[in-house]
Amino acid sequence: MDQTLSRDDGFEKISVIHQAQSETQADIWLVRPTRGDTVVLRDYSGRKNWIVRRLCRWALKREVRVHRLLQGMVGIPHLIQVLDRDRYLIEWVEGNPLSSYKKVEMPAPFFQDLESILSEMHSRKVAHGDLRNKNIMVTPDGKPVVIDFSTAWWGTSPWRIPFFKFLRTLDLRRLAKSKEKFCPSMLTEAEIELLAHTPWYHRFGRLYRHGLYPKWKERRGGKGES
Repeated sequence: MDQTLSRDDGFEKISVIHQAQSETQADIWLVRPTRGDTVVLRDYSGRKNWIVRRLCRWALKREVRVHRLLQGMVGIPHLIQVLDRDRYLIEWVEGNPLSSYKKVEMPAPFFQDLESILSEMHSRKVAHGDLRNKNIMVTPDGKPVVIDFSTAWWGTSPWRIPFFKFLRTLDLRRLAKSKEKFCPSMLTEAEIELLAHTPWYHRFGRLYRHGLYPKWKERRGGKGES
């Protein structure tokens, strides 16, 4: 799905999909170019200091690199065009995040398709790294689409492979967690075994959220009152 949109072309902002919660995040818009179909604009061009702007441009290059590695895959939004160092366009995928289906059991074919997407992604040496239910879209015809590659990592060179393997395991664990919630009959014995053990990074995360962070926040509050 290529379009001839140049940097000088305008587009109409239809609605905001996600407003950046910090300087390092992109504003995500649904836009309509002067020529072509509705697409998604990921925009890092907000007001930032020099260091943060460099960080955001590095993040954009990483995201674009991942989309190019996955270009042509079913279940992945296609890269449309890089507008400049701060903005790029990707395919708009209609649907709702899997996280919005609170207590609905998804059919087995949905997870079979999701497994196929993940398998091809990993065969292209890309790991998502944040395969939470909010980053899995359900299209109107019940198909999965994986979005948001801001944490993705590719293992196309030797020094990248160890972290790629770590994130690939994380992807598989997140897939098993989604199956456990939405279609437990799809869980394999290997996935049940994977879910039976809490990884060290989950234990550290709980320690931070429920121990270290509250104490740090309390101390900061105390300093503010003095």
